[in-house]
Amino acid sequence: MSVSPKPMALIRNGVDRGGIVEFGGWVITQQLYNLIRLMLPDDSVILEFGSGEGTIALCQNYEVHSVEHDEEWVGHSEDTNYIHAKLKEFESPEPHIWYDNEIVEKSVPKSPDLVMIDGPPGVIGRGGILFHLNSFDSSMPIIVDDVNRSEERRISNVLAEELGVIPIIFSEGNRSFALLMDVNDNSTSDLFVNALEGALHRLRIGPIANPDTAEKIKSQLEGDFGWIVYTRLCADGNGGEIELVTGTFHGLSAARKRALTLKSTNDWEIAIISELAPPKAEVDVVSEVQLNKAWRQEGRMLYLETPWNEIHFEMPEGWNIEKTHPDLLKVAEFVLLHPWVDGILDDWTPSRQPGNRPGLALSGGIDSTASMILMPAETALVYNERDFESGIKHENAFRLFEHLSEVHGRSIIKIRSDHETIRTNHGKAVGFSTDYACAVQVILLGDFLDLDSLGTGMPLENSYLYHGYRFRDFERTWFWRLYGALFESIGLPIFQPVAGCSEEITHRIVEKNNLIEYAQSCLRSSTAGEVCGRCWKCFRKNTVTGKNWVMSPEIDTFLNKVPMKQAAATIFSFQKMA
Repeated sequence: MSVSPKPMALIRNGVDRGGIVEFGGWVITQQLYNLIRLMLPDDSVILEFGSGEGTIALCQNYEVHSVEHDEEWVGHSEDTNYIHAKLKEFESPEPHIWYDNEIVEKSVPKSPDLVMIDGPPGVIGRGGILFHLNSFDSSMPIIVDDVNRSEERRISNVLAEELGVIPIIFSEGNRSFALLMDVNDNSTSDLFVNALEGALHRLRIGPIANPDTAEKIKSQLEGDFGWIVYTRLCADGNGGEIELVTGTFHGLSAARKRALTLKSTNDWEIAIISELAPPKAEVDVVSEVQLNKAWRQEGRMLYLETPWNEIHFEMPEGWNIEKTHPDLLKVAEFVLLHPWVDGILDDWTPSRQPGNRPGLALSGGIDSTASMILMPAETALVYNERDFESGIKHENAFRLFEHLSEVHGRSIIKIRSDHETIRTNHGKAVGFSTDYACAVQVILLGDFLDLDSLGTGMPLENSYLYHGYRFRDFERTWFWRLYGALFESIGLPIFQPVAGCSEEITHRIVEKNNLIEYAQSCLRSSTAGEVCGRCWKCFRKNTVTGKNWVMSPEIDTFLNKVPMKQAAATIFSFQKMA
């Protein structure tokens, strides 16, 4: 919030008496705002070091006192109690820079309900807070923003040691913040406490400079406790240091007990990584677009009335149609119905702004799994699950998802739907209405997951190689001209990580990341870990790994097509079998 210079926010989520707040960037994240709204009842007192655009949103519900060194930003939010305290150099107990302590001590509320450390600017440093905890009641919950950076991470760890608590880390996109809170504190809401107890949490150990030491600690934890532990580079990108992350524990108290057990006999830095996704806070949504009356919600079920019947989607807990930008509903309707319904996008001006992290339509096959590997770790993974009887089976996909969750700490949102039945009203077999109907679930979750782009596993054979046998300039195709501009206009630009990769390359990407035994393109097998060996995908993709197949009528039909579809991958499969 306090980096200077600070840009004016764009129109999007929160509204004050004179302006509108866009979360993210230099402003507090949507996740942090959601957490505070869940955590504190209205009219609670917040003390923040460093003010900015996010202050405007907080003032809608709270009494905010903002310590700010930059005189140009004093008074930016009409409803905030500003404390203008210039930065000073202090020599004791060691050299540091902090706000003028005389002004701070006589001006800030002594017992705030929440303290936020989001200033001074990171280029100056925020470590001065470690020497001025007596300026306020430090037994109250404290949030340290931007702990994805090494210095803020250090500050939160030192503060946690000083206060005798375990930091709880929340992440959204590339941004993270730490909550330092006494578990016996009564200032937070029961809803917040219950939400933490109902969520999954992991332990983070490190940073660890020596990889051999990290492996020894990993082996010790796996041997002593039977935990799943995986190794990764420090999330703050600090050199080559390593951190360990455990599998999930249900409830904050369970994770905290295990953290305290480790700290009692080790000097490791330990934090709790929370997977709690606080519900999106009630903020005014600004839009001139009226909700499409064809959509309606009943509980977790979302319905779309088509000209032929009604289709449905089972949405995640907390998803709300009223908190979903109308542009997302409009484009979702378009990708589902436009082959048969004209004028869906007429008299429509898109206005949704991008979020803060990408989303991927993950099918569980090799191409989409390769896309997941290439995309950022914070990518939201969403799966389309048929909830009606068909020849498509989900067992192999679910096996991959279970492995990703248990071993790699990745979670997958499954959206159950019958939208693939729309085609049956037009004499076609069940399937996707259009190419991007495969990602309609990602579109609908665009605001819920704070998405800034949409990815699918479209490989080279479906992008620059037309049907896998003839080159085309993909950027000039009607496909890209239609969908590229459309998704860009609603803050969900298309991201195709493997568009330049052949099916052989996607196979190698998955293989090199030890997922080839889990990622299965076969959708016909009802036995997890096995393939049917009779479908076109089994012939084209699974033969590369040496899996058995038989010459079924389906394979024979595809092999006799002229020109042959997916010719490049098919010829390569022949070569591998030779």
